[in-house]
Amino acid sequence: MIDNGHESATRPRGPSVDAPATRRHTPANDPSSLRARGPALYSVRDAARALAVSRSTLYELISAGELQTVTIGSRRLVPAWEIGQFVQRLCVHGE
Repeated sequence: MIDNGHESATRPRGPSVDAPATRRHTPANDPSSLRARGPALYSVRDAARALAVSRSTLYELISAGELQTVTIGSRRLVPAWEIGQFVQRLCVHGE
């Protein structure tokens, strides 16, 4: 487009109304979906229940490096994704 000095001849700058959003809300990054999926972090007791093992067994798995944990204050917590990955590893390796 030739710039003849008239603003009416130029397009307005910036994103158009029809421009796609730069970030789409998917289940992985949509904060409102966290409640539907469950907690992001599990206590040791709840993680043991989710895996159907005792707390002692869960601590053994943590000590062996089979499960990663995070610490918030004095609480040791197991990320939900880590529980899922552990179960997948069990299914793949048949342990």
